[in-house]
Amino acid sequence: MSSVPCHVFGDPVRCPFGTPEADVSLDRRVKELPMTIILRLHCDRLLGGRIDRETPTGMVTVATVARSGSGLVVHLQPDAARKGLEHLEGLQAQDCDDLQRRIARPEVTVTMPNV
Repeated sequence: MSSVPCHVFGDPVRCPFGTPEADVSLDRRVKELPMTIILRLHCDRLLGGRIDRETPTGMVTVATVARSGSGLVVHLQPDAARKGLEHLEGLQAQDCDDLQRRIARPEVTVTMPNV
C-alpha cells in the first residue's frame, strides 16, 4: 500500500466509502431542510380519537379528537411533544378524511391506519 492518503487520488479500492475530505462541499447556498413531523391519526367519526406524534422514544399522544356538533374538533394535550403543532388546537373538520387533509402540511406527514 502506498503512504499517500486515499483522498488524494479518490481511489475507491482504498477508500470504498469515500472520504469527508473529498466529498464535503462548502457550498453555503444549500438550505437546511425543515424537520418532518410524523403524525398518526386514530379517528372514528362517531367516537372521536387521538393524534400521536413520532418521537425518538416512540409514539406519543399529542391531541384528542372529539365530536363537536356534526363534525370533529382537535384538542392538544399539555405536553412538550406538541411543540410545532399549536395550529391544531381547535381545528375543526367534517369527518376523519377531512381532518387528515387539514392537519397535513409540507412539514407534517399524517398517516391514518385502516380501522
